[in-house]
Amino acid sequence: MKPKGHPGIMKTKPVKIPSTISNSIQHLVQDKPIKSLLEEGAILARHLHGRHPPIEEHELKILSSKVEQDVDSRS
Repeated sequence: MKPKGHPGIMKTKPVKIPSTISNSIQHLVQDKPIKSLLEEGAILARHLHGRHPPIEEHELKILSSKVEQDVDSRS
């Protein structure tokens, strides 16, 4: 298995934004300075890039039982 093809990799396809939303965005950002738009865009990109898929219920139960056992063993 190639490293870039392991099961943890999430590949998303580009999404086409509807024209009404695109026009609204252009209307809203025309008054904002470009520098602040670039900074805020970089912050948003870092946030979206760092997101992970939600944890599944059975994984959550396993994790919570491990934490409970760890807490019980310390007391």
